[in-house]
Amino acid sequence: MVRRHVIVDGRNCLDADAMVAAGFTYISMGRATRRPSTKAGVAVEKQAPAPPLVSIASE
Repeated sequence: MVRRHVIVDGRNCLDADAMVAAGFTYISMGRATRRPSTKAGVAVEKQAPAPPLVSIASE
């Protein structure tokens, strides 16, 4: 299984350069897909998964 970090920008409101520099593949509507560099010397730091945005309280 391949693990990838992908951002889909449906409103073209994100900074493509910043997303690619952070190591994401950037996909947007009406623009070319951009991928992070895989050249030697370009490090993409590993991060822990983000916590859930919504917690569901039990009744």
